[in-house]
Amino acid sequence: MDFIDHILSDIPLFRHCRDEEIGRLRGAGRIVNVQRGKIFDPGKDNSLGVVITGLFEMEAPGRGEVVCMASGSFFGDIPFTQNRHRGQVRALVDSSLFVFEVKSVYRFFLNSYKAMRGYLRTVGAMGFELSSVAKKYGGRAARIITVFGQTEASGKSLLSSFLGLCCAREGKTIILDVSYTGDSVFNIFERKITTAVSQKDEEDLAADLFIDERIESVDDNLSLMNIAFGSRVRVNPEILSPILFALSREYRFIVMDLSGRDDALRDRVFDLSDVIFPIVTSPKERRALYPLLDSGLREGQRVLYTLNAFHARSTRSFEGGIILKDLGVTKKAPAHETLKERTGGDNAAEFMEFIRGRKRGMVLETRLADSVAYAGFLAA
Repeated sequence: MDFIDHILSDIPLFRHCRDEEIGRLRGAGRIVNVQRGKIFDPGKDNSLGVVITGLFEMEAPGRGEVVCMASGSFFGDIPFTQNRHRGQVRALVDSSLFVFEVKSVYRFFLNSYKAMRGYLRTVGAMGFELSSVAKKYGGRAARIITVFGQTEASGKSLLSSFLGLCCAREGKTIILDVSYTGDSVFNIFERKITTAVSQKDEEDLAADLFIDERIESVDDNLSLMNIAFGSRVRVNPEILSPILFALSREYRFIVMDLSGRDDALRDRVFDLSDVIFPIVTSPKERRALYPLLDSGLREGQRVLYTLNAFHARSTRSFEGGIILKDLGVTKKAPAHETLKERTGGDNAAEFMEFIRGRKRGMVLETRLADSVAYAGFLAA
């Protein structure tokens, strides 16, 4: 990370972004050198400017006051807000700016769902009036839940369906089938499998019509969407963020049913998730997943290993995880009807408590006393 990256990552608008996202954000802008006494007008091309070096002055809107801006200051059009500064800025010394066209910032957030979600929280907390688009998509943050099964017949689609039904009791929910093969959630709910999204242009993916045409309704609070099932080509992982962006407008919970067949797709889903339930068929199987999840999770995702009791009937406890009890699905009744009957039980309550739970992080210091002090704050 160089000097410019440090400045971008330190301004409030982008402070929540990861290094990788800052790198992509930097690729969306350009450096503009402004000589002493020269004028830069951010309103000319609807841009957002960040001061890199030097010193600028501008007139504060509506107050007739002159404001000086040094390295790290920003001005111009603030994306997703009503802020449209039309004044000019003048360089007091030879200076440089990093300038974004607003449309390039929109495109960046379209492909970085979590970054966009954090950004909307930030600009709201800073007192900016949100635009109609921001209010439409940022009124409430959708909870992204992933059920991951590394092995065949692990029960992941059954768990995804069960969790979808549990979440639907509390708000609008959609289940995304992100597995290429196996038992689809569409089959569990006895719905016709829609065409896989697979490879699409990101602008098409953001369109409401494209999304709506591929959603299969189960009831008023639960829907299904096929991302990968049956696809003969690899899914482009970058389509997921625009899809989540569009779905977050309507759905409170988004459940993703994910297999381990496609490493790139798996890693992207992990990256976008808030909560992950890796499902295993034996306690020993969990150990094989530790390296995969330790290396793939970088944003404090909450993980709860889930043991499918159907495969481990003799197991009475699962330390550090949760046991998915036998859901009683048989051929005598439709699976989704049986699952729905279980959504009011104790096992469902355990899963929902974890899904609703707040993230907690621990700060570790080289000095033990400091570490203990921070741990005390977490327990409070």
